[in-house]
Amino acid sequence: MKRWLFVYLIFVSYPLVLSAEKNPFNGFIENKGQWDNSVKFRKKVPHGFLLLQDAGWVYYLSNTFDSSHGHLDGHGSGALQESAAVGLSQAISTTFVGANKNPATSSMEAQSYYHNFFLGAEDHWASSVSEFNEVQYCDLYESIDLKMVSYGAAFKYDLIVSAGGNPGQIAMEWKGCGDVYLLNDNLIVETEFGQMIEQKPFAYQLINEDTVEVPARFSVDGQQVSFEFPDGYNKDKTLVIDPLLIFSTYSGSSTDNWGNTATFDKDGNTYAGGIIFGASTGVFVPPPGVFQESFNGKTDVVIMKFDSLGSQLLFATYLGGNQRETPTSMIVNSSDELVVIGVTSSDNFPTSSKGYQRTYGGGDAIQPLGDDLIYENGTDIFVSVLSSNGATLVASTYLGGNQNDGIIEVRGALTLNYGDQFRGEVNIDDEDNIYIASSSPSADFPMSNQILPHSGQVDGLLIKMDSKLSEMKWGTFIGGDTTDVLFTVKPDGKGGVYAAGGTTSTTFPFGINGWQKSLAGAADGYVIHINESLLTIDAATYLGSSATDQVYLMDLDNEGNVYVVGQTKGAYPIVGNAYINPGSGQFLHKLSADLKNTIWSTVFGSRTLPSNISPTAFLVSDCNNIYISGWGGSSINQSSSYNQGNTFGMPLTPDAFQSTTDGGDFYLIVFEPDAADVLYATYFGGNPGRDHVDGGTSRFDKRGVVHHAVCASCKLPNSAAHGIFPTTEGAWSENNNSPNCNLGVFKFDLSTLSASFVTNTPDLQNPDIKEGCAPFEFLFTNESVGGETYFWDLGDGATSTNSDTVRHTYQSAGEYTITLTVTNPNTCKNLDVTTRQLVLTQGTYTLSPSATICYGESIQLEATGGTSYYWTPGTRGLSSTDIGSPTASPRATTTYFVEIYNDQNKCTFIDSLTVNVLEEITVSSEIEAIYNCSGVSEYNFTGNVQGTDLAYWDFGDGTQSPELVGTHQYATEGTFTTRLIAPNELCVEEVAELIKVGELMVPNAFSPNGDGVNDRFEIQYVQPMPVTIVDRTGKVVYQNNEYTNQWDGDNLPTGIYYYDVVLPDFTTCNGWVHLLR
Repeated sequence: MKRWLFVYLIFVSYPLVLSAEKNPFNGFIENKGQWDNSVKFRKKVPHGFLLLQDAGWVYYLSNTFDSSHGHLDGHGSGALQESAAVGLSQAISTTFVGANKNPATSSMEAQSYYHNFFLGAEDHWASSVSEFNEVQYCDLYESIDLKMVSYGAAFKYDLIVSAGGNPGQIAMEWKGCGDVYLLNDNLIVETEFGQMIEQKPFAYQLINEDTVEVPARFSVDGQQVSFEFPDGYNKDKTLVIDPLLIFSTYSGSSTDNWGNTATFDKDGNTYAGGIIFGASTGVFVPPPGVFQESFNGKTDVVIMKFDSLGSQLLFATYLGGNQRETPTSMIVNSSDELVVIGVTSSDNFPTSSKGYQRTYGGGDAIQPLGDDLIYENGTDIFVSVLSSNGATLVASTYLGGNQNDGIIEVRGALTLNYGDQFRGEVNIDDEDNIYIASSSPSADFPMSNQILPHSGQVDGLLIKMDSKLSEMKWGTFIGGDTTDVLFTVKPDGKGGVYAAGGTTSTTFPFGINGWQKSLAGAADGYVIHINESLLTIDAATYLGSSATDQVYLMDLDNEGNVYVVGQTKGAYPIVGNAYINPGSGQFLHKLSADLKNTIWSTVFGSRTLPSNISPTAFLVSDCNNIYISGWGGSSINQSSSYNQGNTFGMPLTPDAFQSTTDGGDFYLIVFEPDAADVLYATYFGGNPGRDHVDGGTSRFDKRGVVHHAVCASCKLPNSAAHGIFPTTEGAWSENNNSPNCNLGVFKFDLSTLSASFVTNTPDLQNPDIKEGCAPFEFLFTNESVGGETYFWDLGDGATSTNSDTVRHTYQSAGEYTITLTVTNPNTCKNLDVTTRQLVLTQGTYTLSPSATICYGESIQLEATGGTSYYWTPGTRGLSSTDIGSPTASPRATTTYFVEIYNDQNKCTFIDSLTVNVLEEITVSSEIEAIYNCSGVSEYNFTGNVQGTDLAYWDFGDGTQSPELVGTHQYATEGTFTTRLIAPNELCVEEVAELIKVGELMVPNAFSPNGDGVNDRFEIQYVQPMPVTIVDRTGKVVYQNNEYTNQWDGDNLPTGIYYYDVVLPDFTTCNGWVHLLR
């Protein structure tokens, strides 16, 4: 039996979840002379290129930060250009030690497009250069092939060890990198750009068509890596849990289009909001019937609603007046309406007839992000409610005084990141009342039921509106003696609301009675709680180090404990034993509901300052897992006005969707309850991607699915090219159609647990099969998402724990329920179960038995039990191939197969019978009489027989002889039937011949006198013969060649006459006869 050992190694990304694996410009591009001869294929990877060579590959990586980003703040660009000049580069090689130096290569799945290279010297030009998804090196080692498959920005490789191959030959040497070591059975390679991680190797054999796992592990000796198989071939299944990228898409706008905010509805649809710099054409055009079909101002808000898979744009609408707008936060209420907040500079922004404030408050011109955005008339907050189909503006209002509301003018401690100027959040309670957290410098801000007055330069702003935006339930400034902002708000469901943000104030007009009672640094985060029934602040705390700190997002668990995530520039206070990356710039803090006690606090990130990411979405799930997303490091955040951090060195899990970064990507992380450990962490972004958010919040749903807006694929500095944003195959728009940026949207499931499997037959020809005829073999393929363990109950007492496929044969008729139970203790659901019903019937049939026939004979075959029949081979003497009882006339032994199908019970039987054809018997004979003048009684017999050795003579006189050649003496006269008989075990062939035995009797006298007695010369013999009669002188007086006693003397006179009788063997017998008258 031929067996294969597949060593399956995953690099960068586990391919099952990558939906964009066949996007252009992500495969292996062949070398047709455009590159150095040492390069066989080249592929883009994060940071640079992967170069496939004869016996390995080289990563050529480089990273450069520069300032131009299409809408980068113009300040501080000189410092950014200086940093670009000292960017990092690194070449890391992986060589298969002792391998074939010139293996044959083959490639598959050529893309439909091709590349042309016409750069540099003409001898390096190449045209019609193909790109492939898969490349294979044949006989890299003896009996070992290497297969490499492209998956978007990632790739994986398989080592295929055929029978007789020795996996001990395989050794990979890493050069040009830092340390190479094992961590939790995974291979870690340190680079200038962070860690490369190869997961624990997975190996398996195909034995009797079953996949049998072979325990495998890395072995590291210095920079050289090989493989070990410690337990032989005992099954020890390892499961890999993969997150799911559901979709990622561009807006498709043909004009510059930035990304700010995203949310979701109860059906899993995704809303994305951003700004657009002009009317779009092409794939992104608001359809007729939406609220605002035309572009009105200098920048308008654009709202897009995608289906749950991101393949359909359900609606798109502009929203804005004659100047500029920017959305900052969105949420969907219980009526499936979209609530949007943002800022506007338009004095004709659309408001509803019963809107709380229908007149624009105003302000002074402001450039919060630099020259790209000038709000010439200042800013007000806007709040709008759109119907679920985007056709109706259900409610809309301004909120603002005579200064610039909803936007942070002061740069420094409270605007640590690009886009912080637009931070704020909208939330709702169970009655769809709308809560708004923002900031305002306007002392005349129009408040109803105001709790606290304006205090400092800029105060935090906290407002509760009714669902129709016609009434302000209450409002308050939250501020001290200098500058304060609110970024996040969360109703507690118990008659109160929490809000949090950042402050530089040392005093507040309310008591700070919480865990930290005074400002610790230049700026601190802070959290407050308002008792709505009393309209008082009943709890408040600072949060911070001796440097600068700020809270960005907040959530509550089911017990009412408060969780916040933020940034720190110092040594944030650590409490408890939560997971920690010491020295990092992101903090995570859990407080009691009264804000007086810290349950735990920690920091996470690259173990360096400044902070790595600007947090954009936050969730505490029903099972208290903690979800965080954010972006960092894009060159747009590298201005001296901002944080200047990057995403290198962030903690990752082995199953990361994307394990490398160009320093400017999104980062997603999930913690266990109480942040005891990291459940999952990954990067997401392109290279070069320049991925960021232009200020605003995105959201996780309670299942851990993040719906995120991105300012994507902006034009690269000093280049006509755009940054790369990874989209999924089949997404609404896989291309950025604008001259600069596009609103990008991604939906990423970080914790789904869903049990699912499909049925088929092992030949994969019957997908979703639900019935069969016992005995019947099914193939069950696991399509579950998020599982760690799997248990199959196959319904007939059999079970399995396979993670991929199960093959099982049901022997008896009946109804069977197949149950797949999937578990993962790290998800809130913990367990999911799915079932399928199978129905097996039991049919009966009959088939005539095998038989033996003589050569040249026919036999009727008979099958019953079906409604249709099919016999083979039809060319071997069958009268018909599609009836139950054909006649078979084979000329040689033949096995006939019949497929019997019964349409009523759906049973199919295949059986066979053999018609054994005996050897053909041929018979021939010769019989020769032995004559003499006394008569004949002895014959020579000669027989010739083929096909049997049982032949014999039957002489017809009661005697037989097995001797085919011989002489037989008859004892009596007569006529005998002689037969040469040739039998075998079934058949008989024979030849027969009549012979006569008798004496030759010639009379010596006769008297032809007419009395009827002795009138003729009568010779007695067994047959006629030639007779001649002469007289005494020798004269012939009578002659007859077939004498039958005709001669009566012919009136000859009495006398003596002489005769000659010639026998059949020409023996002549003579004598005399006396004729008497």
